Amino acid sequence: MISQFLSAAGWADARQVSIAGDASARLYVRLFRGSETAILMNAPVETTQSRQSLDAFRHIGAHLRRLGLSAPEEYAADPDHGLILMEDLGDQTLSFLLERDPERATVAYQAAADLLPRLNEAPPPEGLSAPDPGEMADMVRLTLDLAHTPAALNSRLLDALEEALRRHASGAPVLSLRDVHGDNLLWLPDRKGHAQIGLLDYQDAMLLPAGYDLASLVDDPRRVVPESLRDILISESDFSSARIAALSLIRNLRILGIFHRLSTQDSKPHYRDFLPRTRALILRCVDELPELKDPVTDLLRHTESWSGAAPHCLILAAGFGKRMGDLTKDLPKPLIKVAGKPLLDHALDIARDASIAHIMVNAHYHADQIERHLPSDVTCLVETPEILDSGGAVKNAMRHAHGDILVSLNADNVWAGPNPISMLRKAFDETRMDVLLLLVPLHRAVGRTEGPDFSIDADGRLTLNKQDGSHVYTGAQILNAKPAIDDPRDVFSLMDVWQNCQAKGRLFGLVYPGTWADVGHAAGIAAAEAMAATHV
Repeated sequence: MISQFLSAAGWADARQVSIAGDASARLYVRLFRGSETAILMNAPVETTQSRQSLDAFRHIGAHLRRLGLSAPEEYAADPDHGLILMEDLGDQTLSFLLERDPERATVAYQAAADLLPRLNEAPPPEGLSAPDPGEMADMVRLTLDLAHTPAALNSRLLDALEEALRRHASGAPVLSLRDVHGDNLLWLPDRKGHAQIGLLDYQDAMLLPAGYDLASLVDDPRRVVPESLRDILISESDFSSARIAALSLIRNLRILGIFHRLSTQDSKPHYRDFLPRTRALILRCVDELPELKDPVTDLLRHTESWSGAAPHCLILAAGFGKRMGDLTKDLPKPLIKVAGKPLLDHALDIARDASIAHIMVNAHYHADQIERHLPSDVTCLVETPEILDSGGAVKNAMRHAHGDILVSLNADNVWAGPNPISMLRKAFDETRMDVLLLLVPLHRAVGRTEGPDFSIDADGRLTLNKQDGSHVYTGAQILNAKPAIDDPRDVFSLMDVWQNCQAKGRLFGLVYPGTWADVGHAAGIAAAEAMAATHV
């Protein structure tokens, strides 16, 4: 059927290259015919709902093109078989620009925000649903059903969401494309005006409160929009921060359930990587809307297990090669053997045992040796010409990760007992904590040559206390990396982040029940090996 369709359209001999799809079941192929390209979309149409989705895509696309906007032009269509041959708008998404060219990304995001009022001003196409505040709040029920939350919580949350929409997001509904985010927007600099933004994935359009698409743009669970850019886009709009927060909250509470379903039921496990950031965006919204804090926090507690907090781990292995003396003259410290294997492998084994999806290792001194040592599925982040310090290392690592939650391990420590990462992930409560550090009491710190690091209170909150504290940091932590991501510096210490978290009451500690050894100095090797030998 596809070959016949392409033949009738004059693209029978085109070279075909599959391209990444989206959250749907649609398939996409890029076609090459000489210097020309086109996109073949193969959409399911077996059910009434899937056929309606395809019809909506064509209907909304035609409306957008009539407005002079860059929705892909149709070259040929066989809707009964779900086939559309359409214009290729390229692959320069706004998400791509955020990663590769932040300066152009700023221009493109501002162009996208400027486009949205054009959608609001024109009469919308016919046939779109226009949910009222109660019906919008009910869109979150998908997440509530998946979380099996109590009926009392459901009622309390939905009522509060409806009230927030009535209070902060009133006014006549306007056309909303709904999935306006970096992956669905393309930068077309050769075009003029609003046509510089290519539009994709608009078949779920509705009539919603003005500002919904801006909330979608600035609070993207898949990509971190820089805080400064987010502030500019909102301040230059006609919308209050409370309105954006209310609309973003509705959207991301629903997305929380959608991403969970995609990762667990639809064989798309990478969507789990986005759940920590989705939760962080939800928490941002309730900071703006304190009346929703209690029911939203209760929902997040019921869904804590979904994200498997921190799918990414950074092993901090970048040093100067000085503390170990002659042992590191020709060898980086992470490759020194302790109890029969390199220090770095101890950390790698912990990360793998905790089922970490993405492991990263930073390196500086003799970085080439570390690169050669690492298996191919581990990302090596070489810091050159200068070392980035711990905060800079986290900021750099998050450029290669989704979401905001990260586990880090220092490569010059050895743990014997329960898996440190598993303990941290289980205990991390992002509604209360920005950083959770794994500690041991000073008297159980094997190989420690310095004093304490922290005092810890009955609730687990930490205070930096080098003089008369009680506990030592073991080099394992789980943290919300957003403060590091947003730091304008490239080289800085995580100590700055910890101090800020302490001031907000969001720096916590967890006491490790096993044994731990500091191998940051030569004498620590024998102490760590003795510890490992006695561990059963």
